[in-house]
Amino acid sequence: MFMPTPVFYDEDIPYGSDGLPDELKVPESHEHRQACDVIGLAAVELLGADYQVFRDMNWYPTDGGHAIAPDVMILPAGSLAEDPETGSLPKSYRQDLTDGPRPVVNIEVPSHHDRLLALMAKIERCRSLGVPVYLVTAEGPPSVLRYDPNQASPESWVDRPIDELGGLKISFVDDGDGPPAMEVELPNGLRARTDHDLMRAYARQAESQARAELERLREQLRQHGIEPD
Repeated sequence: MFMPTPVFYDEDIPYGSDGLPDELKVPESHEHRQACDVIGLAAVELLGADYQVFRDMNWYPTDGGHAIAPDVMILPAGSLAEDPETGSLPKSYRQDLTDGPRPVVNIEVPSHHDRLLALMAKIERCRSLGVPVYLVTAEGPPSVLRYDPNQASPESWVDRPIDELGGLKISFVDDGDGPPAMEVELPNGLRARTDHDLMRAYARQAESQARAELERLREQLRQHGIEPD
């Protein structure tokens, strides 16, 4: 997953309505960052090389307004190209200058730092630009809402496959130990609550597949009268 270093100030960037540079990132709670990271990592696994996945990257749309920084943004592959001299990706997506494709989908995970009116204005602006948004509330009453550009009202999407994320499901599990925990589920059944959980699940799956393949090869040898070591 591409996770650019947040840029906190740039004199060339227009100011937003709150009087702050639009690349100024508000602090994230541990739960907020954890939710964004596991969703982004799962999206990378499911979408593969056909898409680019970004965390907190500024997107400058073609409407001429200030930048939007989605928690997770999915772009078609090749939307951002590496600098041939440095090999690094740009720190923002200047769709307004490149006339590139709009994001496939944006994911927003509000934290207690976010202001509701500003967050809803951000979602409505994305919708007006033809980009669907999933609002995943992990801090507070848990919910997943899909804001479609062509529908007036959001639709609940808890534990439903998100096509734009390769069929990923987002749900909430109540362990009886505090508030429900957000969990992602991949189409192959892998479940995780953090990016570290997901990496461990990948490792366990790869190990299991390797053992199964080794046993298959051993069985083939036995069928030919060769006893494997």
